[in-house]
Amino acid sequence: MLLLSIQLGYASTADSLLQQLLSAKGGEQVSLATELYREARTLDSAVFERIDASVSAIQFNAETREEIALLQRFGRAQWLSRHGHRDRAIDSALVLVDTLKGTGYDALHGRCLFFLSYMYSDAGKPDRSIQFGMEARTLAAKVNDTIQEIECLNMVGEQYRALNAYERAIEFYEQGIVLATAQRDTAYLARLFNNKGIALTQLERFETAEQVLLQGLEMAEVDGIAYSEAILLTNLGFNAKNAERFEQALEYYTRSLKIKEQFGRTGSIAYTLNDIGETYFFMGKYEEAIAYSKRGLKLAVEADEIYYQRDMNLTLSNTYAKIGRFDSAYRYLKRYQSIQSDILNDSTVFELARIEQELSLHEKQLENELLQQLNAESERALTGQRYVNGLMIALTVVLMLFGYVLWRSGKLREHYLNELEATNEKLDAKNQQLNRLLNEQEALFNIVTHDLKGPLVNAKRLLEIEESADKDEQKKLRKMLKRSVQRSMDFILEFNPLHAIEKGEEERNVASIDILYMVEEVLKDFQSLIEEKKLSVHFGNKEALRIMATPSYLQHILQNLISNAVKYSPDKGSIFITITQTENTRISIENQGLGIQADGVDRVFERFYRGTSSSETHQSSGLGLALVKLLVDRMGGSIKLKSTPGERTEFIVTLPNR
Repeated sequence: MLLLSIQLGYASTADSLLQQLLSAKGGEQVSLATELYREARTLDSAVFERIDASVSAIQFNAETREEIALLQRFGRAQWLSRHGHRDRAIDSALVLVDTLKGTGYDALHGRCLFFLSYMYSDAGKPDRSIQFGMEARTLAAKVNDTIQEIECLNMVGEQYRALNAYERAIEFYEQGIVLATAQRDTAYLARLFNNKGIALTQLERFETAEQVLLQGLEMAEVDGIAYSEAILLTNLGFNAKNAERFEQALEYYTRSLKIKEQFGRTGSIAYTLNDIGETYFFMGKYEEAIAYSKRGLKLAVEADEIYYQRDMNLTLSNTYAKIGRFDSAYRYLKRYQSIQSDILNDSTVFELARIEQELSLHEKQLENELLQQLNAESERALTGQRYVNGLMIALTVVLMLFGYVLWRSGKLREHYLNELEATNEKLDAKNQQLNRLLNEQEALFNIVTHDLKGPLVNAKRLLEIEESADKDEQKKLRKMLKRSVQRSMDFILEFNPLHAIEKGEEERNVASIDILYMVEEVLKDFQSLIEEKKLSVHFGNKEALRIMATPSYLQHILQNLISNAVKYSPDKGSIFITITQTENTRISIENQGLGIQADGVDRVFERFYRGTSSSETHQSSGLGLALVKLLVDRMGGSIKLKSTPGERTEFIVTLPNR
């Protein structure tokens, strides 16, 4: 019923704004439409669609109609975000941002950019969030929207803090503090002081952090924002705890807890209880630590805060281990592991091994105590030689048990060390794989941006020049335009097969191929360029030679190698194509070009590698020869390069005849 009442309240407010919009004029209409869509984003789908349709039906003047249409699109993106459709909201906002460029609606453009920054922050992508946050800050400054600029500075600071770049984060917080001070915005000052204080704490500048956090607390008290006070008190406690001022930390945490209990936010209360428990743990007051952490864990379960449950189970495990209650420590550690099973780290493995080893030693200690009691009874019952013999037997047993304990401890230690080493190796392998993928992703992004954007920008400029050029000049410009477009096409034709092969989507059928016919067909594709450069192509094979291979693979190999030979041959040069067949099929393609320098021979088949000899006319994507090498390997063959700088380059492909 409460949710329904809230929904009806929002709908009523939206309807009231809609009625005002009907009677408004000029710039007032845009302001009302902005407020209307701010309210409408909280409504359910049916009500939102009704409000949206009503706005679309209103007759505005041409200029206002355009801006309100853009506001409608922004309102839909916000509505998608508020109703759990984050990816769709991001896609809609990205399209809208492109539309807004150059329209002159800088205020709306800035708000949309900030919305994207917030969305990417929520998606855990701080780099993208920083990018859009900085763009939004620039537009906010342009339209003198100081509040929006403060929000952008705070958002960028938070993203740098998420990247552990604390000094950089502090720079943006301080810029925001300067603006918020000028605006006398105590609410934002409290928030910025809080975030700056956390960053300073992470840098272990505890005294400075405390002063900054106390400034924020003063702002929150002045503004009467109770929950902000609670957050600042929590972070003051966190700072004091890290500075090992535990009594002061308890005072801050207790004050924060009282405020949070008034608001009834179960998850937040739970974490503060655990903070108090951790503080008692560091003070050596383990029973108090257990009591507070258990209260926090109970609330975290009620609130379904899985991450809080994980941390509190680990806190309880550590505390129980400190007081020697290894059974309870082991139980809470197992619960922690069940929650965090996919990210089991070195410290957890070590802790599990240590507790299990101590449990084993504790059991052996109990066995030793029992044996000692039996020995004492034997001593009282025996006299003389029997006493001596009994004592020797007891000592022998104790020594055997002690030896067994040492042997058992060694085995356990060896077992867990091996397990820890195996875990480390797996983590190292995953880290190496992740780093490789990140490097390839970054390289791929740079290549795609450069090799597609460059030719397209060039093509755009050529088209602009062509409009005012004479016919002869237009002919030259069209030829240059064709080359720019061809460069983009060449990149796509090389990139798509390479991507398909790596995903396992490539063509795998094998057929009998007339290789001479295929070479002749490929040469036809380059006939115009061969004639233009007046090249001599020497291809003397006449008898039909057949090979069992994948047609698309062989087509790509010949297309790429012949293309390179034609492109990099000097005018009036010669190209030699020789195919011989014995146990294997040997294909040689040689040109009289610039050749490849010695330092590039070993790297020419690397992905994204571009040799220094490539001319501006024929820039390489760095993918073609990598694709050729991959295809040759898939066919069970080999490829070699022979090159004399300034004279010749020869590629030799050897393929099985099967």
